Amino acid sequence: MNPPARTLAGHLDDYLTLRRALGCKLIRAERYLRQFLDYLGEREQGMLTAGAAAEWVGQSRHGSAAPGLGMEAIRGFAVFLHAHDPAHEIPPPGLFPRRRLRAVPYLFSPAGIAALTLEDVDWRQGIVVVSGKGGRRDQLPLPRDVAEAVIAYLRDGRAAAALDRRLFVRSVAPHRGLTGYAVGHAVARAARHAGLDKVRPHQLRYLAATAMQAAGAPLAEIGQVLRHEDERTTSLYAKVDVAALRPLAPPWPAAPSAPALPAGAS
Repeated sequence: MNPPARTLAGHLDDYLTLRRALGCKLIRAERYLRQFLDYLGEREQGMLTAGAAAEWVGQSRHGSAAPGLGMEAIRGFAVFLHAHDPAHEIPPPGLFPRRRLRAVPYLFSPAGIAALTLEDVDWRQGIVVVSGKGGRRDQLPLPRDVAEAVIAYLRDGRAAAALDRRLFVRSVAPHRGLTGYAVGHAVARAARHAGLDKVRPHQLRYLAATAMQAAGAPLAEIGQVLRHEDERTTSLYAKVDVAALRPLAPPWPAAPSAPALPAGAS
């Protein structure tokens, strides 16, 4: 492999280590990125450019059935590279946009999603009522992006001939409410389409807790969103893989040695 590709490959290893320490699998994304670096190596190109990314994604030989997935993987890596060296270009978002499948928005546990009814969403207040164990019902904020996804589903995805008041129903007859198993299957299918590998709903809770902690949210607030009664339970979710991140941390500079004391000084 040419030297420029080896240099980029080292950055790629750091990028993958960082993302995986945050819980991302990136199985398919790594394959795309290593193929792209081979392509840059063949061109003896040591900098990532939007033009090279567009040319590679536009070819069929890299094996991606959805060009948007390949470009999305490159764009994420390009952001990482650009932070190290602004000479690396970040492909614009409109370049080979990824077509997204309509999927059930993830709110909480699969069982909690399956149990949601049309009456559980208060659109004016922007809250959703989530049921839990022991008859527990919590009012939690409904983020704008989730609300927009739910509205799109109700408008274009929910069967008009639904047999009950469940929020999410089967797409094929009989149009009854989804089960928790079906919700988990929908999450796994959407993850595969996004280039991830074996993502389960429980992992999304873990990632949400980790992201909230990284943003500075206290454990009490994270536990409220995850609906934990014990803060010790939350601490098991909101954690970062320090061991995986340690190799990326630069060494702490050594302290300068103290000057020698003059003779006779104590």
